[in-house]
Amino acid sequence: MGGALASIVASTYVEPFGGVQVENLLCGTPTITTDWGAFVENNIEGVTGYRCRTFDDFINAALNCYEGKIKYENCRKQGEKFSLENIALKYEKFFQDIWNIYNGDGWYQFTEQTKERLKNFKK
Repeated sequence: MGGALASIVASTYVEPFGGVQVENLLCGTPTITTDWGAFVENNIEGVTGYRCRTFDDFINAALNCYEGKIKYENCRKQGEKFSLENIALKYEKFFQDIWNIYNGDGWYQFTEQTKERLKNFKK
């Protein structure tokens, strides 16, 4: 992947995450994807690759990648957002929220940080 000019991930269904695309990003390889599912969030048009809806879009995206219009650094930077260190905190919060909903005050549960901020809040 690291030596490729681009990678085509033309899923015909609503991709729930797109792990191959993130692998491409971490290798600095632009990704040419369809324009739905997770790619709408993860593939930044013209920065990390191209999102396509038509055959013409795919051809132009491939030509743009061949011409070097996507920079390695931009891809790598976007891919690093999905590192374990960055994602772990989001999972931790998600599971803590579920725990609080079923074992705490539910939807109304405040974190300690929010309680402190509310105490210090001045109108």
